[in-house]
Amino acid sequence: MPITEFQKCFVAEIDDVSLYFQIVKLKKQCYVWIAADEANLTSLYAAMPTKFDSVPSVTSLLSTSADDTTLSMAQRIVRKVGIPIVLSVNLPSDSNSLQLAAERRIVEVLQNL
Repeated sequence: MPITEFQKCFVAEIDDVSLYFQIVKLKKQCYVWIAADEANLTSLYAAMPTKFDSVPSVTSLLSTSADDTTLSMAQRIVRKVGIPIVLSVNLPSDSNSLQLAAERRIVEVLQNL
């Protein structure tokens, strides 16, 4: 029985920046990695829906500093797709438009699985 149900790696050009995506859909959760320029893993957050609150629970698994942007992105993605997510976002912190575009792209791919 395969553990991975779906895997997709792709590049999207957004605002003249190449964003690299990796999505691994497991049976009951999803791993998402997003980066620009360099292939880093500087942050990793796990978020999941909970029956006790409309806001998904989220925790940092790996972080070099407090990254509220990735934390919030993980919560929004879980709220939209309804499955637990392990998310790594390695984008410039001052690029809100890149982060929003990346989030939209991830949600689009996950909703079409």
